Order: sequence, then structure tokens, then C-alpha cells
Amino acid sequence: MPMHSHYHDLLPEWAADRYLPLLHSRSAIRQATTRIFLLLPPGKDR
Repeated sequence: MPMHSHYHDLLPEWAADRYLPLLHSRSAIRQATTRIFLLLPPGKDR
């Protein structure tokens, strides 16, 4: 979507012919994950 903000973030990478992998399966995401941040609203316990 050309008007999406991330399109403009990635355009220089694409223009330089750099590959940006897109992970579409849960297992692929787990394999590529190096850190996890758990964000909770104030006053909310896990």
C-alpha cells in the first residue's frame, strides 16, 4: 500500500535491492525471534 507509513520506511531498502524477509507462520516467527517485549497496560498483571 503506497500510502502506508511503512511503505516509505522500506522504500530505500527495496531501492538498494536489499531483501527484507516477511515471516508469515508462527514457527518462522519463533525461529527468528531474538527478544520478546510484553507490554501491559498500567495496573495490569500478567
